[in-house]
Amino acid sequence: MRKSRPAPITLAFVGVFVVTNLFAASSTTNLNSGATVHVARYATWYIGLFVPLLAFALSRFRPASRIVRGIGLVLLILATTATAMHFKPSRHEVYMKPTALSRLIQVRAPYFYDPPPQIFTDRFTGEPLSYHPVTFAVIGPDCAKILVVQWQHMAITPSVNKRCDYDLSALPTRVFNPEKWQGHIPDGRRFVYLHLTTAEREAARLMIRPGVHYKLDAADFNSANFLGAGWFPREENGTWTDGAMAKLAGPVPQCTGHGFRFHLRFIPHVTDRNPQMRVSIRSGARQLGDMTIVKPEASLLETDVPCDAVANGRIDFDIGIEGYMSPKDAGISGDGRAIGIHASEFWIDALP
Repeated sequence: MRKSRPAPITLAFVGVFVVTNLFAASSTTNLNSGATVHVARYATWYIGLFVPLLAFALSRFRPASRIVRGIGLVLLILATTATAMHFKPSRHEVYMKPTALSRLIQVRAPYFYDPPPQIFTDRFTGEPLSYHPVTFAVIGPDCAKILVVQWQHMAITPSVNKRCDYDLSALPTRVFNPEKWQGHIPDGRRFVYLHLTTAEREAARLMIRPGVHYKLDAADFNSANFLGAGWFPREENGTWTDGAMAKLAGPVPQCTGHGFRFHLRFIPHVTDRNPQMRVSIRSGARQLGDMTIVKPEASLLETDVPCDAVANGRIDFDIGIEGYMSPKDAGISGDGRAIGIHASEFWIDALP
C-alpha cells in the first residue's frame, strides 16, 4: 500500500505558515501581540484552520461564469485592502475597548463567559486595572454583572458607570461584602463576579433619596449626577455656582404626604463690593423659597417642596443668585470666575 505524500503546494504552505508565525511572534516586544495591532499572538496559529475553507471557496469559483469570478475578485481585493488598513503595524494598539462580539456577549449573555478580571476592567471601564483603587467594583455593560476585586478586607469602592445610572451607595450589601470568591488575580487580590437581580437594579436606581446627604465635593460621585448647568467643576470641599443661575435636578421617590423639604448648605461669596446676596429656589415658574445673606459665613437654605411641584417623579430646581461677582472684580484675587455660592451639600427629607 503506497503512502500518500503531501502535495508540494501543501508543504510550501506549511513552511511559509510556520516561518511567518515564528517571525510574527518574535517581532514585537508586546507579549500579547503577533507582529501587528489587533492580533493576539496565539491566534496567529489558528489561521491555518481557515485554509481548507478558503481552498473550497476557490474551487467553487473555477466553473463559475466570468461575471461571478470577476465579482469575487473585486470582493477579494476590497477585503484584502480593508484588512491591510485595519491591521496596519503602524497603528496604535487599542486595549481599552471591547470587540463587538465581546460587548454583545456581556450585554446579552453575561453568564456565558467571565473574562479575566484585568480584561473585564480594561475593556469596560476604559482604564487599566492599575488605575483603579486597590479594592473596587466594576459594573458591566448589561448593568447587572459586577466584578468585585478586593485586597484583604479593605472597603469596596464601586466605579461609576454612566450608562447604568445607579446610586452606588444603594447597591446591595453583597456587592460590598461578598460571601464567596471565585479566585485571585496575579497580584494576590481576590475577585468574584456577581449578577444583580431585577429588584436589586430597581432599588439602586439613581435618585435623590430622603435622608441621604449629597456632598458637592470631588469625592462624591453620586452628587455630580444631579448638577446641571451653572456649576463650576467640583473642588475638594464643595462646588461654586457659575453666574446668575445653577440647576439641580434628579428623580425622587414617589411623593406622598405633604411632599419634601429641601436643604442646601453653602457659603456665599459676599465681599465689600457685593455686600449682599439673595439666593432663591424655583421649580419652573413657581417660587419655593429664598433668603438674603450679608455675611460670608456658612448658611442653610431650607424650603418645602409640595407634591404638585414634583413633575414626573423629579425635582427640577433653578437656584437663582443675585449679587454674584468674580474675585477679580471684588479686588480679592485674579480669579475671573463669576462665582456666587460655594455649595457643600444638599439633601431632602420626606414630609409627613
